[in-house]
Amino acid sequence: QSEKVLSGGEAETTNNRMELLGVIHGLAALKEGCAVTLFTDSQYVANALNNGWLRDWKKRGWKRRDGELKNAELWQELDRLLQRVAPRERQRAAGGAFDGLSIVVTGTLQTLSRTEAEELIASLGGKPASSVSKKTAFVVAGEKAGSKLAKAESLGIRVINEAEFLKMAGKITN
Repeated sequence: QSEKVLSGGEAETTNNRMELLGVIHGLAALKEGCAVTLFTDSQYVANALNNGWLRDWKKRGWKRRDGELKNAELWQELDRLLQRVAPRERQRAAGGAFDGLSIVVTGTLQTLSRTEAEELIASLGGKPASSVSKKTAFVVAGEKAGSKLAKAESLGIRVINEAEFLKMAGKITN
């Protein structure tokens, strides 16, 4: 058993891209066929690997169900590198702005698609939920939000707009 410390960075990049590059650079430094336990604090990477997102994107020609897959070239490289090693298990460390929270997105958001919002929730440790319940931490409501908004209000669940959501996610400041 040995340990190797790697580091790197890119100017003008995103959090998701850096999380992917961290895994890619780590796997690329390993010998082919070695056994690997992958630890990540990235829900985005963990969900892609553990919940079948990567497999599904690959089947769809590196596209999401509703369109473009961001960082497709990095996901393809990660997939290629995973074929070279023998992952023992994949785990996610605790942490993230939405760690353990059940969050519902409803209505039409101004800048994100529903899928993008749900992927962001998952990448920060949250659980995107399709229905409102007493266990819902909060609801992100956009234009034309309907019955989910009404149910959240009737249950006294916090309702926020997209700007508040992005601020909580650390995507905007002020």
